[in-house]
Amino acid sequence: MLGRFIYFLWIVLLLSSAQASPSLATITQKMDDYIPKAMAAWGAPGCAVVIVKGDKIIYQKAFGDKRVNVHDPVDEHTVFFLASVSKNLLAVIVAQLVEEGLLHWDDKVIKYIPEFELSDPEATKNLTLQDMLSHRVGLPHFSGDSLGGLQWTGDEIIKGLKHIPFKNPYGQKYSYQNIFYGLIGRIVQQVTGQDLLTLYRTRIFSPLKMIDTNIGPIQAEESSWQQIKRWFGMGSPTRIEKNAVGLHDHFYPKTQARYFPTNRFLYALPSTSGINTSIHDMGRWLLFLLNSRQAEGKPLLTEASFKHLMHPHVVVPVRKDKDHFQFPASRVTRNSYGVGMFNHDYLGTTALTQMGGMNGCRSLLTLLPDEGVGIIILSNLGGMRVSFLPESIRNMFFDLYLEATDAPDWAALDVALMETQQNKYRDAKAAIRLREPSPPAANLSTYEGTYEHELYGKITIRQKGGQLCLHYRNLPPLILTHWNAHTFNFNAYEMSDSFSALDVGEIHFGIKGKQAYALMASVFHEGRTQLFTRAAD
Repeated sequence: MLGRFIYFLWIVLLLSSAQASPSLATITQKMDDYIPKAMAAWGAPGCAVVIVKGDKIIYQKAFGDKRVNVHDPVDEHTVFFLASVSKNLLAVIVAQLVEEGLLHWDDKVIKYIPEFELSDPEATKNLTLQDMLSHRVGLPHFSGDSLGGLQWTGDEIIKGLKHIPFKNPYGQKYSYQNIFYGLIGRIVQQVTGQDLLTLYRTRIFSPLKMIDTNIGPIQAEESSWQQIKRWFGMGSPTRIEKNAVGLHDHFYPKTQARYFPTNRFLYALPSTSGINTSIHDMGRWLLFLLNSRQAEGKPLLTEASFKHLMHPHVVVPVRKDKDHFQFPASRVTRNSYGVGMFNHDYLGTTALTQMGGMNGCRSLLTLLPDEGVGIIILSNLGGMRVSFLPESIRNMFFDLYLEATDAPDWAALDVALMETQQNKYRDAKAAIRLREPSPPAANLSTYEGTYEHELYGKITIRQKGGQLCLHYRNLPPLILTHWNAHTFNFNAYEMSDSFSALDVGEIHFGIKGKQAYALMASVFHEGRTQLFTRAAD
């Protein structure tokens, strides 16, 4: 009798628990309501979201338009720019090559690229593939990115790394990098003898039937023969450019999104940020990651390899002083990086995340492997100084799914936090001018000349039409607007599409006598010093 009572009680508790938990249908209905609201808060023209539970896609929807002020709706096959979520796919390819014996995690970089050079000879000699893949190189965060932003080629960026000093000993501490995943892409091409497009197509895109996905610049036209080859899983799986989103950012204070056609840095080193894809294809990628890592019954990745990708290879510090856009302190208590993804918690549940963001686009992938749940958000507004829309949507979904009792409106919270940070910087800058207002030099020729830097090379300052202009390499000249004393402003986005309209360009001149002897410019911030010195006449 007691046994029957206990069994009856267990059934009652089970049923009541199931009734108390929100159904997936209820959650997805709330997401339908929330996503447009979040897009409006951030000012994003378009967005697409896919959610997987177990072996099923439970949510796949597109919102908004491909381009601001143009009614051209996003659909499930619209191509977005994946940016650094591309690293997640490269990680799987590297793991496959390790399984095949073509690579080893602890291989030295110089084994494959003998000319590779960093500013620390010991790091040059001993840095491994694992170090690069787990962001434990030791250089400052995002080393070399400013070079890509200034339209350097991939070869030039890699050669420039030798001029960047180390922040930490190599192989020990976390510091997020983009350039080194680009270097890994060159190594996988070398050991396979295949170009990146062929490599990705044969190992991932075709087996998983990712028909909208390619790596490298989106093709503007697609011939009939190319269409036929793509339908049969042959050739490069490209999509016609008209079904791709435009890139967008916005000015300060936040206004309507600004459209621009391209961001060349996305493809300088394609394996780190150069995949273009649709939400349809990302649904297939989620199913692959969350289930048996197979394609049509054929294993593409062993369980042991996937565990290596998940494994916390380096600790990532958790900011506990305030909420953080990507890993909010109210939700995340630990963090680490594996290979191609962060391993952290979210409300006590293990989560695997890789985010992407370059000027004009943002993306985000997060899995809850123990729950068999994953979400990917693609958007055409970014980068990370412009929008955290994907995080706002991701956090809302997980709060609903994991039944958070204190779920805020994440978009409203994050937008307010970002605007507070932007206002604080501009207010502090304005206060300096109000406190010590000063005119520029009486004669603008004081600033004219050529200035040199070990890493960046030469900047030339010339007058044109009574204004100073900054000239760098083959980029468009920038008009300098006087701000205060010997400080001038410029619009960085007018120099390169890799800078957003929010990025404040500043140039400061050092004056000795009647002539500037040096300058510092905000977008040229890497190397042993930020100082450009006047070149000898």
